[in-house]
Amino acid sequence: MLHVVETDARNRHFRFAHRYPDLFQKYFVEAIGGHFGLELPTSAIQRLESNGFRVMEARKIWREIWEILGYEMVFDNEYKEKSRLIRAVVTLSKVLSANVVVQEAMNIMLNPVSVLAEQLTPPDSGQGLMVVCTKE
Repeated sequence: MLHVVETDARNRHFRFAHRYPDLFQKYFVEAIGGHFGLELPTSAIQRLESNGFRVMEARKIWREIWEILGYEMVFDNEYKEKSRLIRAVVTLSKVLSANVVVQEAMNIMLNPVSVLAEQLTPPDSGQGLMVVCTKE
């Protein structure tokens, strides 16, 4: 079986977002598909294993370093009023994503950094999980 699961995360974006539980519920849980809740990737793996699945491969997805437009999509709301840094990041995101060529060029340049960060960060820093498992 292949499972792709959106998860909670212990990265800088989610740590900031969790400071405001009502906003987290609104923008990280409900706005991305109406989840019942989000669990950490390691908890999702443990839940599969405790139900008799053998995990063959597990990989973080939706990395800690987002594509340029992602910051605007998630934080261009009440969150940007909570932090000058978030407000600056949203503004930069808007400027860089205003031109599709610039946006894609930035995403291409960020990708190697994102891949390296993924390899150096713990499993629970990912905001999603791809799990391949089997069950006898």
